[in-house]
Amino acid sequence: MKNTQTKKWMNLYDINMDAFVWCIRNNYKVYPVTDNNEDYKVVVEFEGGNHKFPQMYTKNTISRAVSDMYCKIYEQKSK
Repeated sequence: MKNTQTKKWMNLYDINMDAFVWCIRNNYKVYPVTDNNEDYKVVVEFEGGNHKFPQMYTKNTISRAVSDMYCKIYEQKSK
């Protein structure tokens, strides 16, 4: 029996492109950081300052966390 299990990758359509583009154009940068390649945190950089959020993520959840952060920034600041 052939193994049909595949890795789940984040679908590009899961990213809100309006939020992503707005953030980039307005100098927001969102990216993951890690010390041990197992636990990740989200960093938001804006106008020379940055904030590292305390929530921990795994390799499987960090891309969703970054995408969600772009959406949160967009929803709060774009109005």
